[in-house]
Amino acid sequence: MKKRLDQYLVELQLFDSREKAKRMILAGQVLVDDKIIDKPGTSIKVDQKIRVKSQPKYVSRGGDKLESVFKSVQFEIKNLKFMDVGSSTGGFTDFLLQNGANFVYAIDVGTNQLAWKLRNDSRVLSLEKTHIKHLQKEAILNQVDGFVIDVSFISLQTVLPLLPKFAKASHFIVPMMKPQFEVGKDFVGKHGVVKDEKAIYSAILRTWNKLESLSYGIKKLDFSKVAGPKGNVEYFFYAQMNQSSVHKSLIDEIIQQRQKYFSK
Repeated sequence: MKKRLDQYLVELQLFDSREKAKRMILAGQVLVDDKIIDKPGTSIKVDQKIRVKSQPKYVSRGGDKLESVFKSVQFEIKNLKFMDVGSSTGGFTDFLLQNGANFVYAIDVGTNQLAWKLRNDSRVLSLEKTHIKHLQKEAILNQVDGFVIDVSFISLQTVLPLLPKFAKASHFIVPMMKPQFEVGKDFVGKHGVVKDEKAIYSAILRTWNKLESLSYGIKKLDFSKVAGPKGNVEYFFYAQMNQSSVHKSLIDEIIQQRQKYFSK
């Protein structure tokens, strides 16, 4: 009897989602009969020997991305309540919980995406099939201390104004800006990759200005050290409500740091 490798790994309970299994297979971390198999759809016999080199730290790459900027951004997590907007599999949620978050509201338009271990965690309330535009204030029983955001196919320009009503007056926000959904279709190249540096700068600046227009002060900005599968690099803001911003020259500094980092 043969089965798809990614599906079989989940059946064997080596991973709690196919997305997680695929990620590890593509990373060359799965061996079948002591040979690395890097194609998730490979058919294997159920009696073949399977070994995983190492287990990922988080349920998705989102956790790795957030961790990659945490040393520079350093926002408070311990004992605080969060809303994860665009939670998907739950990488951000997983990172928050592993670092001491008290509670996370996981919001996503999809269904059956959140990793099983997070669904069964009493510190998580999963609100599936829920667009942030339609989320009612009454659904959030306790105002949150902070937001983490990872949304696709929608601009942060639309999402950011919807959030303050769910939070305490002194809250903060950590949005991940994806250039491919902010620059406009004329600047999105093959496979959704954005290479135009001026367009990237403009997208970061627009996000910065939008946050300030909503009374947020930008305290930190950094780029993800984990590039997307097609090569896009995301940018994380750390902004606090009713605070002053650092100088916008930080944008140029971060872009230069990103260029140097990924040219290694």
